[in-house]
Amino acid sequence: MYMSKKENNEESSLSKQRLAALSLKKEEPYVTKVEFIGEGEHPGVGASWVIGAKATMGGEVFDISLGTEGNTAIHFLGNEGKKKRYDEITNKELSHEYPLEVIYSNGKHEVLE
Repeated sequence: MYMSKKENNEESSLSKQRLAALSLKKEEPYVTKVEFIGEGEHPGVGASWVIGAKATMGGEVFDISLGTEGNTAIHFLGNEGKKKRYDEITNKELSHEYPLEVIYSNGKHEVLE
């Protein structure tokens, strides 16, 4: 079966999104939902693939950038209230593991236990 370059790129992006979600679940165990925005990109020569997303923790939505290798960045620029809320959420002792609802850039859903 022949795949167009666009279909192949989308498959590659979705595969990377799943790997990024698995890395996020390990790195940020308080995240209960992640919704990917766009297809992701390599922002420069030799740079790792990265994608933007919305991550939900403790009922609060955070803007993040993440990659397949666990290099997650949570964006707080100009919003100390968000940073304080993030610290409150992540400084609590983790009582159990949360399932992670994943919404891929193509709209498909998956729950990672």
